[in-house]
Amino acid sequence: MKPKNLFYAVISGIIFLSFSPLCTPFASAGNSSLIQNSDDKLEALRKILKKDPNNIEIKAKLYEELIKLATNPAEKISERSNCFQEAVELFPESHEAQYYWGNAYLGEKSYEEAIYHFELAANLNPEYIDCLIQLGQCYYYSLKLEEAISTFEKARKIKPKDFYIQYCLGLAYFDNKDFSSAIEHWEEAITLTSNGQEQNSVQSLINKAKEQLASTENSTQDENQRFIVYYAGDSQKDIGQLTTEILENVYDQVSDDIQCKPDTKIHVIFFRTDDFYSVNQANKWVGALAQGIKILVPLEQGYSDPANIKAIFAHELTHVLINIRTSQNCPTWIHEGAAVRSEMQAANGDPTILYPRYEALLAKLKEEKKYDSISTINLSPSRSDSNASILNGYLQCYLAIRFLYDRWGTQGMDDLLTSLSKGSNVDNAVEEATGRNLQQFQTELEDWISFSL
Repeated sequence: MKPKNLFYAVISGIIFLSFSPLCTPFASAGNSSLIQNSDDKLEALRKILKKDPNNIEIKAKLYEELIKLATNPAEKISERSNCFQEAVELFPESHEAQYYWGNAYLGEKSYEEAIYHFELAANLNPEYIDCLIQLGQCYYYSLKLEEAISTFEKARKIKPKDFYIQYCLGLAYFDNKDFSSAIEHWEEAITLTSNGQEQNSVQSLINKAKEQLASTENSTQDENQRFIVYYAGDSQKDIGQLTTEILENVYDQVSDDIQCKPDTKIHVIFFRTDDFYSVNQANKWVGALAQGIKILVPLEQGYSDPANIKAIFAHELTHVLINIRTSQNCPTWIHEGAAVRSEMQAANGDPTILYPRYEALLAKLKEEKKYDSISTINLSPSRSDSNASILNGYLQCYLAIRFLYDRWGTQGMDDLLTSLSKGSNVDNAVEEATGRNLQQFQTELEDWISFSL
């Protein structure tokens, strides 16, 4: 999101239901119940099966024990995967082990790995509704919206009167900017639940979709291999060519920096200025927003200035590509720090050259040594603080990322984003990238600011 020369990204997401209870359909073998230790059980069952490979009862019991171990979240995913692999080899035509394997990765927020196993499970059992829902949510979190829509539509055909499926379809259509379809599915969802809280929540989403539709329904559209750009009113004739050129220009800079060149087309939406602030519930200091794969921009003063537009899009495109690369698993300070760094690169040709307003704040920060904990910095677009306070938050996020590059280089940033993309929390991701825990990183950051800048 860009505060009138500040920026901020709203990271949209939804908490999905997940993990069905374990219910293996296979019979159990009573003659191994005396073996107490799991490892001993497994070895004993393997020995029996080796001697009698056609013993379906022992085979099913071994499968059952492997699944029990594999679905234990206390075990490391690598150990669990070994158990899943062995279970799959026992019953390769069964969807069950692949489904639980996908769930294990989903629990780790490792969406690409989860997708792989859910797809295998869905191929083995195309009518398995739970698998389709889980697969759809993984696509959604990975911002693969067309795939999410297709998968949820398959689930809807199997179970057309399901509240949750209709709700998920609405979310996917909304994020893909098909507001009419989102409204249609959410209105259907309301009829499928008697829960007042659910009905009210969905009605709020319907109202927002209707506002978005009203503010963009008369827009014109331009599309290429990387972007779909929507222009409110007749603004395309004024800024269309300039917008396309600058988007293409900053795309190469940012995609190289973030190491992400997605197949998904990025949506850029120009709103009438009043619509932008009302529909997105943003304060007037906000100059642009990024949500998922969308960049939202108000038609406002300054867009005839190519340098300003370039800075805006570099900032917001950074948010979008980080959303895609990490499946939206990224904290504010990394998001905003990387986005401001990209902005400085686009505006000044050097990510270490700051705007004068940031230089003044940096001098004050070094003098007073009043550092915020980067993990608690809040840059919500609904904030109504002073402009200086908000700018200070952006500056400290930027300094944290600049410190990361200064000390660990581009490899450090790549390692950080890679760890987040695998579902790591920020503490573990920072430690993997730097060898420091988050508190140590914070301490060294403050020393670096004080003595190296």
